[in-house]
Amino acid sequence: MYVKYHHGYLKKLLAIMAIIFAWACFSPSALAFTCYNGAASIFNGSTTFTVQVDAPVLDKSVTDAIITDMSTYASCYGVPDQEYQDALRSNSLTISSALTRLGYEPFIQMSGTDYTVQPVCLWPDNSCSISGSSDWVNKPIEAKLGITRTSTATWGTGTTLPAGTEIMRLETQMRGLQKWESWYITWVFVLKNDMVIPNYTCELDNDYSNYVSLPDVSVNQLKENGPGKYLDAPAPFHFNLKCDPQTSVSIQFDGATMNNIDSVLANTKPGNDNVGIQLLFNGGPVKIGEKLEVISSAQTNETVGFNALYYYKGGAVGAGRVNSVATFTFDYQ
Repeated sequence: MYVKYHHGYLKKLLAIMAIIFAWACFSPSALAFTCYNGAASIFNGSTTFTVQVDAPVLDKSVTDAIITDMSTYASCYGVPDQEYQDALRSNSLTISSALTRLGYEPFIQMSGTDYTVQPVCLWPDNSCSISGSSDWVNKPIEAKLGITRTSTATWGTGTTLPAGTEIMRLETQMRGLQKWESWYITWVFVLKNDMVIPNYTCELDNDYSNYVSLPDVSVNQLKENGPGKYLDAPAPFHFNLKCDPQTSVSIQFDGATMNNIDSVLANTKPGNDNVGIQLLFNGGPVKIGEKLEVISSAQTNETVGFNALYYYKGGAVGAGRVNSVATFTFDYQ
């Protein structure tokens, strides 16, 4: 009887241990939501992965560019069912200041839709879906990360970002056991090769004249024409430029202006304050002291032409010289 009782006790003890072991194997705390970057992985925790990416080819005509397709190297393994709700979302996506200076901002593309505002669901899909099945799911992170140009920011002088420079950073957060945990995965994207930001500038030929001479007109001609610009005696002048293609070109003229008329240069000679010089570009008056875009996208060789005209304000006018002075500044982007 003693031996039989002892044998039964052992069977009961083994059965209890088996139940405890089975519970431990299938308890929620033993299930690990895991994400991979190539051969590296992280489960129920935080880490940083570094990924090399090819340098995008950028110029002013490029409005959108994909930096990386995460589905080619990143994936997650978990149970996105009602009980565990494993999922991954973005918290932030930032890009190099060299790109923001050019007017770019980052986006995440999921299922053909571009998202510029975070967070964005990345796994198991773009809605962090909860399935009815308790099966384990192993699938890639089907996110493409890119940049889009949203403003015509200043390009100016070109530069080169060397290989190894961080160009983009993605911070993500893991959800497990029905809540967003303090488990953060950061992907840092660095250039595999140099990224060239092209130069946009022009060179001004020195064949322009510092002096523009207008034809002589009589006092009667000005008075008969009446107040305003006198179109019958224009003096054309121009500037020749050699430019990097797609450069935008602006010019600003500065000088003393006629009272209350910001598009007329004042006469520096005493005695005829009611007569000045007005500059025209494409038939319209040029405001003095304001930047004027004259070429939006330059070719290699460009000529920018203007006309100088007499401007009669009205009132007293007498015979004499009319002389105005202006300086000009070109701006290239």
